[in-house]
Amino acid sequence: MPARSSRVLLDLNSPAFQDTLFSLELPDLRQVIGSLRRLRAQDWQGVYGHTGFQWEAIDHIQTPNGTKAYSIRLSRRIRAIAYREGDYLRLVSLHPVEEPSAAEILQLRRNAEARKAFLAEYGTLTSKQVAELVGSRATNRAALANRWKAQGRIFAIEAGGRSLFPAFQFAQDGQARLVVAEVLAAFGPKAAGWQTALWFTGANGWLGAKRPVDLLESAPESVAAAARREAAAFD
Repeated sequence: MPARSSRVLLDLNSPAFQDTLFSLELPDLRQVIGSLRRLRAQDWQGVYGHTGFQWEAIDHIQTPNGTKAYSIRLSRRIRAIAYREGDYLRLVSLHPVEEPSAAEILQLRRNAEARKAFLAEYGTLTSKQVAELVGSRATNRAALANRWKAQGRIFAIEAGGRSLFPAFQFAQDGQARLVVAEVLAAFGPKAAGWQTALWFTGANGWLGAKRPVDLLESAPESVAAAARREAAAFD
């Protein structure tokens, strides 16, 4: 994969993208074109960290090359669905953005602050670092972490355009903690990356206001039971 500092190249050839682009009202069209020009001037690290573009992963959309799809803000009212392929940002479609309510804006800010605090307090690993921690000698250094994730043994969060694995999921020998798989099984499809990460690090009423992350070694059974109770409460 190219270094994240490489220049962004734009692919605007999607018919769905073009159909919506050419039907935009002039004020929206000007803003979108302006954003596309700014994107061309960015390197990939700049795109990932740009607060205006709001680069966010979309888990439920499958891209043509099998990579993760992303949402990127192109104007106050328009966002694009896109994916990265090499140095190319391939824009798939354009969609209107509903104006968030004051409560939704406040929640978004709280979520951003919580994610920032999480990254500051807890270590994370890339898929290559997971392999190194376990001592894997596989040629594909990402294979082990990706396989464990697919098997529901560990989870990842998206940050800075990368998939990162919270380090507390792994024991000292590098193996995935069994309790993490139990928690993920309890939450099922609802176990989105950041939601799960913040569940582990938040005070939990089923655990006497203790944080699950603090009990992974001393009381894993209690952590798994708390996850099952919480999942059952919202079914």
